[in-house]
Amino acid sequence: MIGTQIEFKNLSKTFPSRKKGAENVVALSDINLTVAPGEIIGIIGYSGAGKSTLVRMINGLDTPTSGEVLLDSTNIVGMKEKELRAVRRNIGMIFQQFNLMDSRTAAGNIDYPLKLAGIPKDERDETSGRTARLRGPLRSRR
Repeated sequence: MIGTQIEFKNLSKTFPSRKKGAENVVALSDINLTVAPGEIIGIIGYSGAGKSTLVRMINGLDTPTSGEVLLDSTNIVGMKEKELRAVRRNIGMIFQQFNLMDSRTAAGNIDYPLKLAGIPKDERDETSGRTARLRGPLRSRR
């Protein structure tokens, strides 16, 4: 199975207020969630609900005020940047302003980072196939 188990344990994030004397902004409060390897999820909610903050925790682009972020049972909170880079190689994410390579098909955009990671072709094809079933047919340039 391709993928990484993601687990949030008692995860909270508070930002200091930008206005003097105002209360801090609680973006996340006591989040407990497990995402199984290979599971594909979407995070939806109103603007300012903490979606981007939560996603940024997965790859260490943001750090929690308290709690743990476990990737395959390894807590990444407090990891050095060099260690985080190695961890990020096993995580595929699409952000709100995602960037695809115009010279590749959708399947090619899925395949490319998997190929760089040394994933065998049959596993890459299976991943592209799963994605195609989620969103409709993907064409592949061969």
